Amino acid sequence: MRCATRPAGTAHAVAAWLYLCGTDLQQEPSTMSRGIADFRPPQVFGPAQAAGSSGEQRPASSVAPGAEIPKAKERVSDQERIEAAGRPADAPPAGRLRRWTSHAVRSLPSALVLAILGALGVYGHYWGWTLPKLSALAGAAERAEDDWCEEHSVPESRCVECHPQLLPPEEEFGWCKAHGIPNCPLEHPEVAQLKTPVKMTEADRQRAALALAIAPRPENNPICKNYRRRVQFASLEAMRKAGVDVAVVERHPIVESLSVHAEVRYDQTRLASVASRLAGTVWRVEKNVGDAVAAGQLLAVVDAPEVGRAKAELLQALAQTELARHALERIRRLAAQGITPGRQLQAAQAESLQA
Repeated sequence: MRCATRPAGTAHAVAAWLYLCGTDLQQEPSTMSRGIADFRPPQVFGPAQAAGSSGEQRPASSVAPGAEIPKAKERVSDQERIEAAGRPADAPPAGRLRRWTSHAVRSLPSALVLAILGALGVYGHYWGWTLPKLSALAGAAERAEDDWCEEHSVPESRCVECHPQLLPPEEEFGWCKAHGIPNCPLEHPEVAQLKTPVKMTEADRQRAALALAIAPRPENNPICKNYRRRVQFASLEAMRKAGVDVAVVERHPIVESLSVHAEVRYDQTRLASVASRLAGTVWRVEKNVGDAVAAGQLLAVVDAPEVGRAKAELLQALAQTELARHALERIRRLAAQGITPGRQLQAAQAESLQA
């Protein structure tokens, strides 16, 4: 039986056929080598032929009898296979390029979303997560200059601590040893801001000396410069909210006082507490606490039942005393006449004493 045979040198045709069928030639070199090196021409088996008594079947050869059997083709290298495919050795792999292009196209939406989110984050951080004005977006407005003194909490352009030249110049008179203050207004009245200039007299100095001598005072430090400091407010509105009121100095008598928590009480040496000896009801009060009273004055009227009973007993005792006295006088007259015995006179005297 005749069969179709392939020529021995068909490696070039096989490589071209695999390329046209879409097989990736950029596989691992070892895989391609196995695919081409292991290629064998197909064999066609004829009818079974007896091989001795064992009944073994052998395939019919596709080569004519007596012809020389071709030798197996040796394994070819990667360079030979690439050249056999008709492509240069340094050509870029078409399959990998297509995969990279497809992957880049699929990743484009995700990359675009990440870029938009990053731009929004930068924009929000720059503008403080607020919508800017149209003028700022157009570039017409510039960011205001920072005019604020962090140390004194006032505008930098008006801070007199940082810029002493903003205040009018003042004459410095130094330390006053007599009164223990700098720029003493008693010695230099011109430092005081008054409605009208005042000339200090000796009486004014004496009053100041008496005021300073009322109580011991701590001495000030001559080298201290705190008197040059100024209390500053950010605005007039802030000063009004703080409750600060400014007024021109006026001349008034100086009275020193001390504000403390105390309780006012009466002089205990001139205060007496009077209470009723018996329980009862107060009907009337003639004097209040703190009124001056004298001995014998009526303070209050108290209705007490015990007082009524005591008064009745007193009146009864007075009546019995008077009766006993009259009886004693009568018995004495009778005893003087010798009519009544002396024993009866003694009994009358005893009853009079008991009453």
